[in-house]
Amino acid sequence: MASITLEKVSVSFPVYSAATRSIKNRLIQSATGGQIRSESGSNKISVVQALQDVDLTLRSGDRIGLVGHNGAGKTTLLRVLARIYEPNEGKVLVEGSTVPLFDISLGMDPESTGYENIILRGLYLGLSRAQIRARLDEIAEFTELGDFLNLPIRTYSAGMRMRLAFAVSTAVAPEILLLDEGIGAGDAAFLQKASERLKLFTEQVSIIVLSSHSEALISRMCTKALLMEHGRVIGAGTTKDVLTQYRRMRDSLTNPVGPQASPASSGGRKKGAAHSSATPLPGDNAEAKPDWAVQTAQLVRAGRWEDVDLNRLLAEAESLGHQDSSSIEDQLTLLLLRLLKWQYRPRERSERWRDLIDEGRIQIERAVGIAPGLAEAAESHLEGVYHKARYAAARHTGLPLSAFPAECPVPLSRVLDRAWLPSEAGS
Repeated sequence: MASITLEKVSVSFPVYSAATRSIKNRLIQSATGGQIRSESGSNKISVVQALQDVDLTLRSGDRIGLVGHNGAGKTTLLRVLARIYEPNEGKVLVEGSTVPLFDISLGMDPESTGYENIILRGLYLGLSRAQIRARLDEIAEFTELGDFLNLPIRTYSAGMRMRLAFAVSTAVAPEILLLDEGIGAGDAAFLQKASERLKLFTEQVSIIVLSSHSEALISRMCTKALLMEHGRVIGAGTTKDVLTQYRRMRDSLTNPVGPQASPASSGGRKKGAAHSSATPLPGDNAEAKPDWAVQTAQLVRAGRWEDVDLNRLLAEAESLGHQDSSSIEDQLTLLLLRLLKWQYRPRERSERWRDLIDEGRIQIERAVGIAPGLAEAAESHLEGVYHKARYAAARHTGLPLSAFPAECPVPLSRVLDRAWLPSEAGS
């Protein structure tokens, strides 16, 4: 029977001259949630205490969510459970086969074919060659990649690589599943199929440990939760109770007690003044739109680095310089699918769904702003992309394909217009 037991587990990392190496390291130094200890009389960082005295007991049937701001120790704890990190102190006992799904593309070789990478990834997950061969046809069929599986995966688009990695990673359910922020599953036409497979996959697992910033995902998948802060567990209990505690803690940081000068009384914002209440921070206002980019900009301006997801910030910045026509096609397909569902499933319309549509538009606009040539690529591929979104919309809504226009009824400029949404009756 699967089980996890941690007793007084602590993990620390030595870091040398981190303050002088790069801007990135300075950002990480200012934002880390771990305890930083400096050597006496020196400006060098000697130790980052990532986990401190963590106790945890899980048995078969447990689904536990890890909650806390970035740098609180959630990912470090997952990596201890996956035996990627060995603790400096304490005891770790893990009984049962364990699969960490932190990076589902890990262990894949770009020069090898799709079939060869199914074997490589399967071996990385602990399967024998016989087990992999027994599932080879099922995995290949699920990917829907056909003859592409005979080609090196360096020839694949990002969505095709994600399909392949997802299919292999979810082929066999382990006893213990470790998830960090869930799993992305490629282009829009593949999302529903992937969601159904992931649901079946997680239902077969004995223990799930999930780290996520999505309270909806934690609430849906987990029955218990841990609240972490600076590498320590500061709250444990039911998911509902821990999320309530986390919101209170977050709100106390967002709205500290004490008088705040209003813009009217201060005669305008002075240089170096605190962040004005006229610009709400995430959590200040229940009506605030959940746009990650806007939230991040507000947090940076407010100097709240401990709440900034630096890994995502750096990844987003790097990805903007590497956008290509295939990534624009994937983004455009998802946007068109969302617009079709808005039009043909009015009962599902909500502010959150509208925000997702706007978020997709913003991503495409940013990519085109950095690489104007992508606008022409998006325009030329609009019809092909629309047909993919049309087929996906038929599957998602249960409507016949004939219910949707055979050709995209609006130009790209209308698709990207944030002031426009399709009506029930037409475009």
